[in-house]
Amino acid sequence: MATVTATSLTRAPVSERSYAYSDQASITGTPATGDLWNFLVIPAGTQIESITIQNADLGTAAPLDLGYAPLDGSTGDADAFLNDYAAGTAAAAGATKTYLLAAPVKVEKDSFLQAVFGTIDTGASGAVTIAINGKLLGPK
Repeated sequence: MATVTATSLTRAPVSERSYAYSDQASITGTPATGDLWNFLVIPAGTQIESITIQNADLGTAAPLDLGYAPLDGSTGDADAFLNDYAAGTAAAAGATKTYLLAAPVKVEKDSFLQAVFGTIDTGASGAVTIAINGKLLGPK
């Protein structure tokens, strides 16, 4: 198991005007079972409303959960945004998919947008790009 962090992690979000929020990041690598990929930092008090994901075929199965992990090490929600997304299927490879969350998720602490990979039989190298959109509501 490895933790991979996007090289763009330290830059400012794409948009943080008024209370609209959007950001995106990409990681290229070969995932293994249990890997954690940290794409970007979601500011405290941000309500996430949609996720857009595009990926290469990352190998056999390659399921991933997409959630958040607070920077302070407290408990987040590993599958708050996507559960068992099939990043290893040829059908998913190269396609851009947008998911509107049934219920918006408010992230109360500065947190990584984090992908956690499930069981991968045979991994393949490729890029995963994720964009998130929501509102800056401020922490509690």
